Amino acid sequence: MNAPYIPDLSLKGKIRRRLTRLSSRKPLPAIDQKYVSFTFDDFPKSSAINGAKNLKDKGLRGTFYACTGQFGQSNHFGELCSSDDVKRIFAAGHEIGCHTQNHIDCAVSSPAVVQMEIQRNQANLSALGISNSDAFAFPYGDVSFAGKRALSDKFATLRGVQPGINHKGSDANQLLAVPIEGDIDNLQYAKNFFEQLDAKNGWLIFYAHDVRTKFSKWGCSPALLQAIIEEAIARNYIIAPVTSIYSQIQEQQAK
Repeated sequence: MNAPYIPDLSLKGKIRRRLTRLSSRKPLPAIDQKYVSFTFDDFPKSSAINGAKNLKDKGLRGTFYACTGQFGQSNHFGELCSSDDVKRIFAAGHEIGCHTQNHIDCAVSSPAVVQMEIQRNQANLSALGISNSDAFAFPYGDVSFAGKRALSDKFATLRGVQPGINHKGSDANQLLAVPIEGDIDNLQYAKNFFEQLDAKNGWLIFYAHDVRTKFSKWGCSPALLQAIIEEAIARNYIIAPVTSIYSQIQEQQAK
């Protein structure tokens, strides 16, 4: 089980996080649509149930980043998903993305250890009938220079947790993403990003953890998630999983 994460708040840690975003980049081409993806990290059973349902009820699908080494465990996000949860939501059309197998921190672990963790995670997913996962999210949203370089050609996209909207030139090896946290009174935070997207085409990626009434510090209520989904639908955005939208953006460039 992983404990709540305390990032390196030293000056060295802050500088590293800024500079890592400038290394091993894979710039996105021009984006001529307004895209939104809903993603779930780790992922808790509540997101596999409530998060998946909120999307499915609207005919939508999301991306769920799995840590197979944590199946059946519990932590500050509550009960985590099981192999059956993963198979169920994959069968429903959701994308299963990768974390590290045991949610290790890519900022402090050696690239060799990170790659071993990912290979084991992918092997476990493959055993569940889920192969060719092409989306990865850095656990805790952090990575070292060497770690990012080692993973830069392993997946179509690598996602972080730096908030913002992805536009032309944004890094597909460290995609920006906006947290969904708290209850319905936090809806305006998401709306602020919607207003930015209305003003300029781009790709807005949300990420959530547990989705339940008694949510954790990093979780959200089902009501907030539902409200954000409905707002995105009302604004006529293209809503799809991460790899699907990345493919659409690449196809635009080829035309």
